[in-house]
Amino acid sequence: MIKLGKIFQNGMMLQREKTVHIFGVATPGYNVEATIQGKNGEVIVAETGYFDILLNGLEASESEILTVTDGKTIIEVEDVTIGEIWIAAGQSNMEFYLGYEKHWQEEQNFSDINIRFYDVPEVAFTEQGEAFDYCAFGVWRKADTSENLQYFSAVGYYLQKMLKEELNVPIGIVGLNWGGTRSASWMKKESVLPQWNQRFLEETRDINWDKYWQDIMTRPETDRGNPFANPVWNLMMQSTPSVEEIYLKSMECLVKMEIPQDPIYEPKDVPGCLMENMVKAITPFTTRGVLWYQGESDDVSGLQALYEQMLTLLIRDWREEFKDASLPFLIVQLPGFERWLHIENIDYMTIRNCQEEVTKQVENTWLCSIADGGEQFDIHPKNKKLVGKRLAALALRHIYKKDVLADPPVLKEAIFDDNMIKLSFENAGEGLFVDGNRIEGLFVYDKNNIEISFDYEIFKDTIKLYCHKEPARVTYLREKWFQANLFNSATVPAIPFEAELQ
Repeated sequence: MIKLGKIFQNGMMLQREKTVHIFGVATPGYNVEATIQGKNGEVIVAETGYFDILLNGLEASESEILTVTDGKTIIEVEDVTIGEIWIAAGQSNMEFYLGYEKHWQEEQNFSDINIRFYDVPEVAFTEQGEAFDYCAFGVWRKADTSENLQYFSAVGYYLQKMLKEELNVPIGIVGLNWGGTRSASWMKKESVLPQWNQRFLEETRDINWDKYWQDIMTRPETDRGNPFANPVWNLMMQSTPSVEEIYLKSMECLVKMEIPQDPIYEPKDVPGCLMENMVKAITPFTTRGVLWYQGESDDVSGLQALYEQMLTLLIRDWREEFKDASLPFLIVQLPGFERWLHIENIDYMTIRNCQEEVTKQVENTWLCSIADGGEQFDIHPKNKKLVGKRLAALALRHIYKKDVLADPPVLKEAIFDDNMIKLSFENAGEGLFVDGNRIEGLFVYDKNNIEISFDYEIFKDTIKLYCHKEPARVTYLREKWFQANLFNSATVPAIPFEAELQ
């Protein structure tokens, strides 16, 4: 008896040039062997029934057969492609389906069987996975029909296209995401900080848990198996509707739509639940790295500053589960946003600071700037091509060691002398430039915190601000809503900063 992990199926992908894990369950004590591309590995099945076979040195190729046997049973996984695989992880902006994306009409006829996608089913508790039809998920899809393409993570898809063009090897994405999820859900339960656990207790103190788990199975939104069946959700993803438009669409469907004043507690918010039911469903599947786009749901009053530690612990947990101590994380810094329906930007700025700090403190992590890609009144920017290509550039630079400018301009030094502020930047490339007549989001204040005017000049990696009054502080993109127009020569926007002037 052999049963491979669910992700091992016909049409799948495996990672090249790393130690690949082939895992599943079999009869304890049996010797299980795996073979592909002439490479072999074997292991004795543990008393628990679990086995994990290691294969080394796989090279990029197409149409391979993976054979796994215990001497009695033989499993053959056909049409296996070997190349580069990335995890597309986070919440709704990473989950955001290509079928909703701004450029969908241009992409729907694209075809390349060596671009493939596997989306882990959105399951927060065991009964949910057993009760609903998830046949559209947990399967490997090829980018060969519009039917398949619409399910791709839009961010992941655009990264795949760019990497395929640059590397000329098959590119796979494994989607591990769910809209509106907090970092606490994606971590090991024991890793969650006490403050977040306390928040969980406060949010759920009035819940009768026996009744809650019975009622939750009757709610339509608990069925996560058919994302395109909800016309209200389709309206919100494909456009930026008003509350009134959503209400009218709801009435058309004879569905009562209420915009809650307080968040409704959902099973996906239980600390550790998505680690247990989604991450562990595919680990230790071998991948090149993680694309992380999450943080909006950690914008909870009083807890935003904990995000640095939470994300650091999450990265540690994922590296343990994937059995890859240096698993790269490319982290998307949240763009400008003000409010959307009942959701409001409370303090994204602190979340952004935490994201930046993680990339400074944690090895093999890099920051992706999309400071020019937000929408003021929509938490779901529709242009995911921008995000995917920025992430692909980061991967090419830091993982594949290509000579490309991918990192955002970062303030290196702010010096004040004789009413002139000199701002020096890293990652300017051939030089900074402004798309417009003024630097949007750049403000200078005096010692009384009153805004003062200035003129500016740009000299390659340096901006000189000529102030009309003695300055004390300079800030960039520190407001709730902004759309950056200060770029390096690769058109990557500078990230937010604040500097006190001496």
